[in-house]
Amino acid sequence: MGIVRKLNILILLAAMTVIMPSCLGYKDIRLTSCGLKSVSVVGLREADLNLDAEFFNPASSVSVMYLNGTVFRNGVELAQISADPFVVEGRSEKAAVTVPVNVQLSRSVSLLGSLSLLSGLDVRDLSADVELKIKTRGLTKKLKFKNVSVADLLRSVEREAPSNAMIL
Repeated sequence: MGIVRKLNILILLAAMTVIMPSCLGYKDIRLTSCGLKSVSVVGLREADLNLDAEFFNPASSVSVMYLNGTVFRNGVELAQISADPFVVEGRSEKAAVTVPVNVQLSRSVSLLGSLSLLSGLDVRDLSADVELKIKTRGLTKKLKFKNVSVADLLRSVEREAPSNAMIL
C-alpha cells in the first residue's frame, strides 16, 4: 500500500505543480506538507485514502472539481486513481485540506501479482496520465497531462525538500 500512497501524493503534486503557474498567475501558492491521514481497504482491488495537505496560498481560493488519473508501469496500466473535489482556501499561510483519493488496481493486474509488484516496484518504471478541472473566481480550466514520469516528480520534490515547501 505504501507505493500506492506515494503515487497518489505525487500525482496530486504534479497536477498542482503544473496547474497553478498557468492559472491566473497563482505562482506563489506552495504545498508546505502532505501526509497520509487514513487508509480504508475496499475489497481486494480498491482503497480509499485521505491525504492531509497544507498550502501557503496568498491568492484567492482554488477548487479542484475533479482529478482522475491512470498509473502505468513500463507502459502497462497499473491502477486508476481519482480524487473527490476539494478547496484550497485563499489568503492563508496554512490552508489545511483533506484530499479523499480512491485507488483501484487495473484488471490487468492479478491479485497475486500485485503483492510481488508492490514489493519490487521501481519508481523509474512508473508514469501517469492525469486529468483535472479547477475553478477559481468563477473561471474553470480543464487540464490534461500525459506520460508524467513519477521518478522525475520524486526528484523535483527532493530538490524542494530543503526549503520545506514546494512551489506550485
